[in-house]
Amino acid sequence: MSSIKQDSYFSYKIPQFKPLIDLEGLNSPERLQKNLLSPAFQIFRFNNFLDILSEHQTNDPTNFAKIRHHSLMKFIQRHVRTKYLKEQNYDFNQTEDIRSYEALLAYELLSCRSFLRRLIHLESKASSKHTIVNCEELVQVNFVNYIRYILNLPNLEDLATKPDDLDDITKNHYRIKEIFNTIQAGLYHLKREDSGDEMTNSSTIVHLLLQSITKVSYEYILLEKYHIHIITKLKNNSLLESRITKKLFNLFHLHLTLKKYESIKVLNYNIHFSAQFLWFLSITIPFIRVFESNIYAEDEKLINNYEAYYNHQQNLPQLEITSFKESDAELFETFYKHLNFKNDYNYYRGLKSKHLVNLHRQIDDKSPRYAHTKIAEPLTTYSHKPINFEYYSKSLSTIELETFYAIHSADPVLQFTPLNYKIVLREFYRILKVGGVLELPIYKLALNDIRDISKLQNEAAKDFASQNTDENKTINPSDYLDVDLLIKFNLIPKFTRTLLKELNVVFGTKNLKYTVLLLNSATEVNRYLVRHVALTMNEIFGQTDKFAEKYGLDDTKLEAISDGVHYYYYIKAEKTES
Repeated sequence: MSSIKQDSYFSYKIPQFKPLIDLEGLNSPERLQKNLLSPAFQIFRFNNFLDILSEHQTNDPTNFAKIRHHSLMKFIQRHVRTKYLKEQNYDFNQTEDIRSYEALLAYELLSCRSFLRRLIHLESKASSKHTIVNCEELVQVNFVNYIRYILNLPNLEDLATKPDDLDDITKNHYRIKEIFNTIQAGLYHLKREDSGDEMTNSSTIVHLLLQSITKVSYEYILLEKYHIHIITKLKNNSLLESRITKKLFNLFHLHLTLKKYESIKVLNYNIHFSAQFLWFLSITIPFIRVFESNIYAEDEKLINNYEAYYNHQQNLPQLEITSFKESDAELFETFYKHLNFKNDYNYYRGLKSKHLVNLHRQIDDKSPRYAHTKIAEPLTTYSHKPINFEYYSKSLSTIELETFYAIHSADPVLQFTPLNYKIVLREFYRILKVGGVLELPIYKLALNDIRDISKLQNEAAKDFASQNTDENKTINPSDYLDVDLLIKFNLIPKFTRTLLKELNVVFGTKNLKYTVLLLNSATEVNRYLVRHVALTMNEIFGQTDKFAEKYGLDDTKLEAISDGVHYYYYIKAEKTES
């Protein structure tokens, strides 16, 4: 969309908003320029992430658990109050409090996210892609584009178009623009009252709005950041299990000693977390090369048909098989050989986040990409992502045999279906190296299993309900934190049991290990985790209003969620010689 400059993209007619649906469009600065209306914001976003990460301490999730939980509850309660004011037709133009405008803005921006999910879904369908239901990073990237799009929309009074002649999508664009104009005018009024200065420059007035959008959006992003910190803490201060991390560290130094250019590649199969998760992984474990893919990279008809998928794979031309040899060699010279951990894993583990961030920035600042640029701040990178990370938006079938040393997926429950999970697990096995591991950390929250009653026999549903019912509570097996997931996703009944059974077939009994931990719902850390999952799952399906209204002002109802039985399943499967 944004390969055309903004001033020419927006003409006298109303332009369409074309969502980005391929995350590979973010892999290089050139693609960034082509796909984003404000590519500089992605650079700002990444550098802001690095600044925050450099201050992160391993005990923050426990030391600040109460404060962070309070931030989450404050976010939910503000949403409830703003919804109430809107329903009462409150005139936000009369407010003299900047917090009221920020509350309205936060409310409307969450609504924008739901609207963007709809647009992304429609665009993926129109492009004959696997229809995208939920991919957090796509929402966040398109969100930035959409804000710029709305701000640059021509005013209706300047066009020969009547509001009644607009289609529903365009009407919603202008509804959002009108809200932005209201907030913008209010912020301008408050700023003028505060400073006494007249600000007639329209760009200055727009800047006030953009500042507020950035602020309230960041509040939502911080909630996910805290979530990532918690799961890192639960896994011994590492996003990959520490024994896996140590094994990859030793392999890295072996390659370094032998001057073997092949990087230690790790695949993250993810839709639920934004780029923050991958950035955290890439910066804190810098000796690996991280790729991210997800189920939406697959042809929907093929991935749901075992025979068709493998017939297609066997007939793939060699030119369509991806080789990473050339890029591995380049990264070895420009990045990996500059990592100096003294061949000591304990030394690496003892490094604070600040040291790892500075190391990454120092290497990046010396990159040949910036040879022509005089860098004013040596610890500020021009990059929009970690050097050792990129998206992979092609099918798993296009990846060479035995490519990855590890595969990680924290949300298989949202990607696997009864039709595709066997194919995906076998592809994971195929692209893993011998000795490589598949890591599946799964959080199962509350008593409720994920079950689609409409697709099950009544007896099976009753049997499950009887196992999860006490004298005072009747559990609806299809209801998970107030979201009937199988109306939205074609999920697998008895997911964990089904997954373990198939992993046993693919990897072999001796190569499969799993651990089950009961999460103590009395701790602030776990309470935050459970409630944040509840919020995000409802937000995905556009049910934030319903969720916030039901729970936001009544902590006893949220206690019912938090006090359920919550499990952490850690599943690891290793590929060995056949």
